[in-house]
Formats: sequence, C-alpha cells, structure tokens
Amino acid sequence: PANSNQTSLIINPIQYKLIIDFENGYLGQGSISTVYSANLVNLIQNQVTTVAIKLPINERINKKFNSEAVILNAVNSYIINYNYNYSFNHQNTTNYNNSFQMNFPFIKFYGIYQLFKKDYSPIRINKFRNALLLQKCPFDLTTLIQRNNFIKSNDELFISNRLWWKLVTQLFEGLLILRKLNIIHCDLKTSNILISHDNNNNNNISSSTSATDN
Repeated sequence: PANSNQTSLIINPIQYKLIIDFENGYLGQGSISTVYSANLVNLIQNQVTTVAIKLPINERINKKFNSEAVILNAVNSYIINYNYNYSFNHQNTTNYNNSFQMNFPFIKFYGIYQLFKKDYSPIRINKFRNALLLQKCPFDLTTLIQRNNFIKSNDELFISNRLWWKLVTQLFEGLLILRKLNIIHCDLKTSNILISHDNNNNNNISSSTSATDN
C-alpha cells in the first residue's frame, strides 16, 4: 500500500477523467513500463491536458512506481520552495495549473492515476496499477541527434554552440538540483533526455525509475 505521501499524489477520479489512446498513442516501452499518449480531462473546469501515461507492466511494479512518484514530486516541489521562474500549482493533485513556463530541466509530473480492470483490460479483477502522468514530449535527445544528422564522417558528434551550451547548462542545472535533494538518477542517457515541444526546445531529464534518495 502507498504511504501518506504517495496517497496525496493520487489524482482524484471524481474531478479528473483519463482517456488513453491505446490505438494510436503508443509512445514507447521500457523494461517495466509502456508509455501512451492520453488526455486528462478536468470534469469540473472542462479542461483537457495532453499527457504521457507511464503504465507498469504488472501490479508488482506499483511499489517501484510509488517511489518514482515521490522523487518526481520532490523535484517538482523544488520549483515552489526555491521560487524558480516556473509556474506550477499542485495541491494534493486535486487542483493543478498547466502553466509551466521556464527552462526547468526535468519532466513535468502531474500525479498518480490508479487504473483498474475497466480502464485497462490486462489488469486482473480486484487489482489496480499506479500509472504516472507526465509531460508529453515529441522526442528524446537520441532521436534529435539521428534526425539532424549531427554525426560527421569521422563519427564525431557535431552540434551547434547554442544547442550544446543549452544542453550542458540544463543538464548540469538538473544534476545540481538532484544533489541538493540527495537524489541519484542512476540512468542518465540520451534516451532519457526528452525535448519539450515549444519554441525553446528544452531538455528535460526523465525516467526516475532507477533513481534513489541518498
């Protein structure tokens, strides 16, 4: 079972409805999860937010996802506690503001959404899975490199000075924040650096499944 901190991160199903695009919204798969595109509908305010839902492959992964949710929430809470130029209102996941507005170097975390058999057929009767709702990004750093042919003939990686310094700055900023929070990521690689879909093309550190608090 989830502890009180994890319970507070569960999104209220009375206020929010999740619509998962299983047919056309497949985004990727890891060793313990599958990611789909989804729409999170605020039933009270009649607002829709497009998110990425990270589904555990079975109920045994719930505990690991609960721990990841706590770490993601700690990183997002850093924004509020240290007055980052980053707008986010998260109060017990019953009321959030979709107005993140800065180059914060982490994936945005919206909360835990509990899925049951009626929501996702592979789930067994009387069981549930804790899925993570995250910012949806169009591609990762690996894909960006492949798409833009940044590899020269001598197999060296080439990237413009502007993009290079932006990447380095945001990654180091992210690592410094993790250090302040006593968190070790443990799986930092190009496929876990997601590029946000905006005019700034921000680099967002993702996949905290292997992360641990020290």
